[in-house]
Amino acid sequence: MAVSTLKIRVLSWLKRYGFTYQFLKKVLRWPRDLAIEVSRIILAPAHFGPPVGFYSALDAYSSDRIRILVHGQILPELPHRSLIRMAGMEQNGQQPWPIFTAFIPHARLVGSSLASMDDRKLLMKEACYGDRYCKDEPSFNQCIPFSSVNLTGDWTSVTGRFSSGYYHWMTDDLPRLASLRHMPNQTKIITRGPLKGYQRESLRLIGLEDRVHPVSGQHFTVERFHFSSPVGMTGCTNPFVVSWLREQYAGYLRPGTRLPEKLFVLRRGKTRGVINQDELAENLMSRGWVAIDLEEYSLERQIALFANASQIIAEHGASLTNLIWCRPGTKVLELCANNFLNGCYEGIALCVGLDHRFETFEGDTANRIHVPLDRLLGLVKAW
Repeated sequence: MAVSTLKIRVLSWLKRYGFTYQFLKKVLRWPRDLAIEVSRIILAPAHFGPPVGFYSALDAYSSDRIRILVHGQILPELPHRSLIRMAGMEQNGQQPWPIFTAFIPHARLVGSSLASMDDRKLLMKEACYGDRYCKDEPSFNQCIPFSSVNLTGDWTSVTGRFSSGYYHWMTDDLPRLASLRHMPNQTKIITRGPLKGYQRESLRLIGLEDRVHPVSGQHFTVERFHFSSPVGMTGCTNPFVVSWLREQYAGYLRPGTRLPEKLFVLRRGKTRGVINQDELAENLMSRGWVAIDLEEYSLERQIALFANASQIIAEHGASLTNLIWCRPGTKVLELCANNFLNGCYEGIALCVGLDHRFETFEGDTANRIHVPLDRLLGLVKAW
């Protein structure tokens, strides 16, 4: 969940002036982009400097170095009224998307996303989300330091360009460990550090915490690297991810009679927000609902709460990543700002088989919404 920092508040204010905001972004980035492109040409023969291009592991490596887990996925059919369709972000596309592992001896991992790079200073396309997205890859537009940190033995990495926040950790990073079973025993795992509490707990619950090594550098040479590909474009409907996560944490999906069944999820001190959240919470609690702030709970407790719930109301936000743990048929109402539409949680709901509904409300310049109480109660009654 994104914390509402001063930087974020300033950016939110600037975004009110769309043309001006985009113009300022280009102007401020132009000197940096020019310097990178000049360095790309001048330092092309050097060991350091920005990468010069891309290659495909699926094309370059022999079959004995590649193991494909999934060639592509069959995606759920979208409902007639679909948040994914309204958002217009192609979140039910991007297929086929091969999920695979590749063995790379003496690999180089570079940039903030630690993308795999060969001796020609070419980045692996598949580590950069393919042809469509690779030129926007942070590691492609950063200068590689001259010195590197050497890692001996067998390693894999779950670090990528979207490695931030609960949603991205659970759906983008952690599922890359699905290919760990095809790697040597005790292969060590690279992550960006320091790890947050939910990251450590998620690894501990599946017995992998002691194999993880958080790093902070931007240039590593790895003796035996086992590349694990991104499992899909971030934010996209991904049955493989949902199925793998539910399988890994199956032992914690334990509904209990002492847990609440009707959850109203609070969102405090974050970006966006429901302006009259306290009013809604007070009224719903008088009707048998329980208002919860998930940041007060461990991951194990969050899994149990969502596994037990029969009805959930929440504003669009990372807390809805926990829909992964719900029972099929659970009723979910997602509250959305009409100027901030994203269907990633509808995608999860479709994969699990939930009764997901959404309602849009007018968003202000900071994407905050006011939800009329009578309208909310009418939506709940319609269930």
